[in-house]
Amino acid sequence: MNNNISFRANFISPSQIRTSACKEIRTSFVELKSKCFNDRNVLRDVESQWGEGQSFATEILRDLENSIFMFNPNKRYFALTMQNKQFDKLIPKKILGLAEIIQGNGRIKLKYLQADPKNNMHSSNRKFTGIGTAILNALKTLFPKNDIVLQTAASARDFYKFNGFEEWGIENEMIFRHSKAEDLPKSQ
Repeated sequence: MNNNISFRANFISPSQIRTSACKEIRTSFVELKSKCFNDRNVLRDVESQWGEGQSFATEILRDLENSIFMFNPNKRYFALTMQNKQFDKLIPKKILGLAEIIQGNGRIKLKYLQADPKNNMHSSNRKFTGIGTAILNALKTLFPKNDIVLQTAASARDFYKFNGFEEWGIENEMIFRHSKAEDLPKSQ
């Protein structure tokens, strides 16, 4: 078990989103660490801003805090932020989206994905577009050999289809295939 304490989120990759006026904005995709006090506090603030108990941010925060006691190296936590430096001091108001994944069996399970509620597609005050797509693109790049699976509500199915996912398996399950069809396990 790795007991190293981290003092900053880990930069993964640059990303691009757009303003509602179609201007491109540079963002950063970072990995949050459960052992990082600052990352946990930022996630608590984000959860509070996005609506305590009313968003996936609550579930991601709960899982991240539980991982301190029940460490699972296969669970990873990510944020899309408007910050482009100083990841040791993430600013909650600059966090645009969050994701939690579980690695295993050659696949990535996207457990949670959420954009800041002020910027989701149904918000009348939306300032940015492409947050969810930027997170998915960063995950596809970070895990180039792994298929990404998820379960989704019917209301989000078109979003995932737009981003290259297809219906697969049980109801509401979707997959983004990096592999070829002949590489996938055969059904029994």
